Amino acid sequence: MLSELSIENYVLIPSLKIKFGQGFNVITGETGAGKSILLGALSLILGQRADSHSLLNQSRKCVIEGVFTQLGVVVNEWLQYHELDDGDSVILRRELAPGGKSRAFINDTPVQLSQLKELGDLLVDVHSQHNTLFLNEAGFQLAVIDHFADNNSLLAGYKKAFLRYHDLLKQRETLVAEEKRKATESDFLQFQLDELMQARLKQGEQEEFEEELKTLTHAEEIKAKLSAITEGLISADQNLVGNLKVIENLLKQVTLIYPPVAQLGDRLQSCLIELSDIGDEIAAKGEKMSYNPERIAVLQERLDLIYRLEHKHRVNSVAELIAIQESLASQLNSLASLSEELAEIERQVALSKTEAHTLAVGLSDRRSNSFNSFSRAVLDNLAQVGMPHARLIVSHQVLPEMNEWGTDRIEFLFNANPGGELRQLSKIASGGELSRVMLAVKAVLANRSLVGAIIFDEIDTGVSGETASKLAAVMHQMSQGVQLIVITHLPQIAARGDCHFRVFKTINDGQTCSNIDQLDFNQRVDELAGMLGGDAVLAEARATAKQLLLSNVSLKNH
Repeated sequence: MLSELSIENYVLIPSLKIKFGQGFNVITGETGAGKSILLGALSLILGQRADSHSLLNQSRKCVIEGVFTQLGVVVNEWLQYHELDDGDSVILRRELAPGGKSRAFINDTPVQLSQLKELGDLLVDVHSQHNTLFLNEAGFQLAVIDHFADNNSLLAGYKKAFLRYHDLLKQRETLVAEEKRKATESDFLQFQLDELMQARLKQGEQEEFEEELKTLTHAEEIKAKLSAITEGLISADQNLVGNLKVIENLLKQVTLIYPPVAQLGDRLQSCLIELSDIGDEIAAKGEKMSYNPERIAVLQERLDLIYRLEHKHRVNSVAELIAIQESLASQLNSLASLSEELAEIERQVALSKTEAHTLAVGLSDRRSNSFNSFSRAVLDNLAQVGMPHARLIVSHQVLPEMNEWGTDRIEFLFNANPGGELRQLSKIASGGELSRVMLAVKAVLANRSLVGAIIFDEIDTGVSGETASKLAAVMHQMSQGVQLIVITHLPQIAARGDCHFRVFKTINDGQTCSNIDQLDFNQRVDELAGMLGGDAVLAEARATAKQLLLSNVSLKNH
């Protein structure tokens, strides 16, 4: 429940603090006194968007703080999940800076505005005459049924299962698109891979073949020059080796009479041996060297294939072509693995769909089983607020496909009069009737509510007389199970409140300000008298007001 609300520097409120009671709290005041300002301030700590123009003094920040007590299990679980302090109470605070920046806090810990709204929705249910239109929405009507049937836990489980199913569907869609895209490429990839594999490329072969082709292309030139070298070294009449042998013999003769040159003779002999070997090897290579057009054609064909593949794939070496071949093989293998992955996703989709559908069926059964008891409970409340002949049923349709709420589409069909056709609320109920239907629905849900407080903002517009008294009785009954804060203009409702607050305006130093006071018994008599008849019939109005309050006390005692 909302125990305390503090407001600093907001619209027409310089500073105020309100302490609300546990049961039925009523707020009254003249039109324009500032009742809506209080609701606006409260909405800020419940996560609504802020406006920097809301500051009374534009040079100071605005601070709004609400203290909530008697927290439910859901609230504490939410706090624990978000790693925020939990306990017997929670404090929501909103700060609006003059520059337009806004900060939100839960138990003095800075939080995102979305988190503040999430928690606010668990703490307070705000209802005004303007959002009775929500009653016409299928989503709201379904949420009402789920609340009445106590489906919160089952619905949470279903939503979790449905989201998993939905995520898997998106994953499958992505994989199918990827498989389709790769399938269109696979033929081309396979053609490229086959072409490279058929080439049987080997590391280093290009350089080897280019060198051999170069040799064969110049074979005649090489053979002629090797032959000339052989002639000069060992074959001609006056060859180099023969001449050196002559010199070697002369040096041997000199050695006999001049020993110091013996070492030179040894060296010359080594040179002769080396030159003879070189000559023999060159002669052998020359004999083997021959022009081979068949081999040249084979080499040229092989190199042409390599060059063509390099040009096609825009690379410069066989090593790069081999890397491309491996990459193509990997891409084609990935198609096979993608098919396996898709098969696994299909399996998971089927399992998750079955799980979600099973929960949806259970949810649908619980909903349909609650329709009659819900309708009876709402009609009982409508009878108490002056609509004894009203009829309401829940029309139900099972959808062919699941959505985030299950497989149900429901619609409240209504008629306020006997014998008339049951039709959609939006097409048959007046504004005043919608307000009373909404109140009847809220009253049915009050004891099942997860929130600690319900706020009604002038939901009684257009109601008067005996209906107003019945409306007050329904609200008072609701307040036995949940805290009610009701902004009203009806004295019958104001008289039933356990705590009565009056909003009023004052002018201080030329500045209009809104204030609020909690009224004692005599002050309540005066306030109710003003609401009943004004100054012209003050005495009679005061007597009626006093009787209303005393009647309320009597009802409480019983």
